[in-house]
Amino acid sequence: MSLLFETICVRDGILQNLDYHNERFNRSRKDLFGGNRDIDLGNFICIAPAYRQGTYKCKLVFDTKIKDIIIEPYTPKQIERLYCVEANDLDYSYKYLDRIALDNLKKNLANPAQEDIIMIQNGKITDASYANLLFWDGLAWITPEKPLLAGTKRAKLLAEKRIFAQTITLHDLKKFSKIMLINAMLDFDENRTLETQKVVLD
Repeated sequence: MSLLFETICVRDGILQNLDYHNERFNRSRKDLFGGNRDIDLGNFICIAPAYRQGTYKCKLVFDTKIKDIIIEPYTPKQIERLYCVEANDLDYSYKYLDRIALDNLKKNLANPAQEDIIMIQNGKITDASYANLLFWDGLAWITPEKPLLAGTKRAKLLAEKRIFAQTITLHDLKKFSKIMLINAMLDFDENRTLETQKVVLD
């Protein structure tokens, strides 16, 4: 079985959204590897002085135990176009280190630095390849009810009632004017939205 990983944002030396990362980390260990003792990641991740100013990405690799911790600078992608692809048989309910299946869905992108995919399962919108999706309907931000991977940032925004979950089909796209990509490193920020016209259906 593939190892798992967790990506945590380090901002000015502070681990962001740690409670949600702890919950997913420990639940995944129990579900897949039989881990029987909860671990507080805050006790295992040491932020060196060099990473205490600015924003960095902490990548933690694990199974029942933590295998590796890497902290590195982070530069967000500037996504300008999204392509819809079918992913009916894809299972990514856990944050697997092996992302070959996801990478294969992106192999036809001409410019991966500025393009990404929207994965469709049985006609329903799920996720981008590395982020959960939000859609603006003019009144509220809506996220797909059943993403491939339930992200920590998504969970926090739902708990705060800043976003709402519902089923979104391809036919529903015309109801929305803007899209936002969110993950542990990408905050909710309306300055990062993409017009739905930038979604390529075929």
